[in-house]
Amino acid sequence: MSAQHSVSQAQVAVYIEHGGNSDMYWHRQINDPRMFDAAWGTIDDLVQRLTLVAKQPTTAAYRDDLERDLIACTTDEQTRALIRKIAAVGVQGVKR
Repeated sequence: MSAQHSVSQAQVAVYIEHGGNSDMYWHRQINDPRMFDAAWGTIDDLVQRLTLVAKQPTTAAYRDDLERDLIACTTDEQTRALIRKIAAVGVQGVKR
């Protein structure tokens, strides 16, 4: 996985504001300047993979790949921590 642009806390905030529901975001034709095209999919992918790791046994190679992707696709540790929190408690459990 590689991102053309790195996801920051700004994009994760938009994701949280819309409950992680891309249909709602796109259906309302919201064009938030903080959200670039690939950001939503990148966040979704990372959250899903982190959730899988938390709930099921995975190989060390899978976890290493995920960690590399998480670092490559995000701007900083605060963003990674926020994405990890979404995976752990669900987007509704994260307050901004």
